[in-house]
Amino acid sequence: MNKELMQIKYLGNIDQMDINVLMTSLLNVANIMEEINQNVLPDRKLKINISAVEKGSFIISLNLAHKLISDIVDFIADKDVQSVATILSILTGVLYLKEKLKGKKPDTIEKKDDKVIINGNITVNKNVFEIYSKNKKVNEYIQKTFESISEEPSIDGFTIEPLNIDVERFTVKRDEFSDMIAENDIFLEEEKIVIKENAALEIVKLVFDKTRKWEFVYEGFKISANIEDYEFLDKVVKSIERFGKGDILISDLKIIQVYDENNGIFTNKNFTVIKVKEHKII
Repeated sequence: MNKELMQIKYLGNIDQMDINVLMTSLLNVANIMEEINQNVLPDRKLKINISAVEKGSFIISLNLAHKLISDIVDFIADKDVQSVATILSILTGVLYLKEKLKGKKPDTIEKKDDKVIINGNITVNKNVFEIYSKNKKVNEYIQKTFESISEEPSIDGFTIEPLNIDVERFTVKRDEFSDMIAENDIFLEEEKIVIKENAALEIVKLVFDKTRKWEFVYEGFKISANIEDYEFLDKVVKSIERFGKGDILISDLKIIQVYDENNGIFTNKNFTVIKVKEHKII
């Protein structure tokens, strides 16, 4: 059974959208739902189909259905809708929690029956908190979703709208995209920070939006990094700094590394330019 149970809305006056932004954001939302499904309903396969795009605001309708992993028999309609509602409820709950916490680690966590009360005033289902606090893949998919749509200037907001089921919708405005992209501090115990002084960063792509990442080549690898040197960014915006192909920024680079349990090593996860010391024009 396929039933339209969810819409994704890219808010704003949007006539068209970059296909990479659209497909990347949709794919990562699908990845979040599939990861949630695998955690809470591992015996069921989540099938996601996309409906035609309507005119006006950019609205994507999704047809969702569950079936047994064995593929022998589909769930009857009521169970199908109920199980999909569980996935959507956790999806919107995790996004809501990320928006409220802005990636910061909770000060207090109180577990009561099937609820978790965070910082005394945020209440979520225990499954929502489990996914948010323990599933790194879901957190990474959330970051990638909002990194992607933040690159489309015509998008003013983002909504997930459950249809025909008792699940609250989730909406976030553009000025909150940075909160959704922020690292989740709840994982910091398994991470470490490395500072590389005078790192040579070859510019691949520069941006004028302070919330978005530049692209560089560093030690032979392509990386993306935010720049926190606002004095340098002001010079960029005012065209005091001018750039050519292959220019290099000599910078202090902060690298967040995460521990890889399978291989017993720390691997690079996130890059931030703390200070630009020199702009080498090639």
